[in-house]
Amino acid sequence: MNLEQVFNLYKEQSLHGRYITLESIEPALKKNSSNNELKIIGQSVLNNPIYKYEIGNGKNQNIALVTNARK
Repeated sequence: MNLEQVFNLYKEQSLHGRYITLESIEPALKKNSSNNELKIIGQSVLNNPIYKYEIGNGKNQNIALVTNARK
């Protein structure tokens, strides 16, 4: 399987376009989160949640911080 096939297999279909906003990514994060991978770790200056999405538990972990900087 090549990289393009893997991308098409796992791509979240609800995310598209040039800009991805918190409103569009939040449902996908919640839908794909299991085992407490998604946590709110703070609030932005606009009072939006800042999410921490953590995958893995070994030496190398993948962590993404997600927030909406503007309205």
